[in-house]
Amino acid sequence: MTNIKKYTKKDGTTAYKFNAYLGKDPLTGKKKQTTRRGFKTKKEANIALSKLLVEVDELGLRKNDQMTFQDVFEEWFRQHRREVKPTTVYAMESKFRRRILPVFGPYKMKDISRSQCQKAINAWAEELKTFKDYKIQANLVFRYAMKMDIIKQNPMDYVTLPKLKHEMEYNAELEEKKYYYTREELRSFLEAIQDEDMTYTMFRLLAFTGARKGELYALHWSDVDFNHNKISLKKTLIHTSGKKQLQTSKTRPLGVL
Repeated sequence: MTNIKKYTKKDGTTAYKFNAYLGKDPLTGKKKQTTRRGFKTKKEANIALSKLLVEVDELGLRKNDQMTFQDVFEEWFRQHRREVKPTTVYAMESKFRRRILPVFGPYKMKDISRSQCQKAINAWAEELKTFKDYKIQANLVFRYAMKMDIIKQNPMDYVTLPKLKHEMEYNAELEEKKYYYTREELRSFLEAIQDEDMTYTMFRLLAFTGARKGELYALHWSDVDFNHNKISLKKTLIHTSGKKQLQTSKTRPLGVL
């Protein structure tokens, strides 16, 4: 039987822990137990225990010391893809398949070193301005491995993020560039296209509501409130795998007509 216990940490604060029996390893026949600690409340410990037991029931006991990064990624991704939007799943899977799994995939999780992580970050930084995002995505798998007791330390926690060249150089020309219309420029642009009904309507809505293109494509007449001169931007139209889908918008602003 599993008991959740309160204990005192070295700094004098209290926390909760549990020791859970997970069954017998089918390969060795040995009993498998694990201890988790550091929970702020008993409720938090209970939730973690319940999740652990469900995962063991669904996935069975694993030989943690033999699991590769690829194995852990597949296990983590099966769960994580249920929690995010289809567009996020597609983008995330693409990042892993193209750059992260080729670097870490074949290696056992317990054998991946801090040095190996640092080399991967440095290589991504040479190629990509968005290399920090790859570090964040890879780190999700390492953190999951920590949570599942597959590794004791996260090697990705110790890397140093290199600075990109453009971050170290002062470029006055970039400061002078602007990526928006002034009021006068916007007025001139709208006047130039005012005879194109659909085009004019679209760009006016973009300019005066702050909406995204996908949110405009998803609008229905039911989203328009003529009595109060407002539109509700509650959904967005996306394209994934050649198909169009409606999903909830990242934010739910009200645009004034």
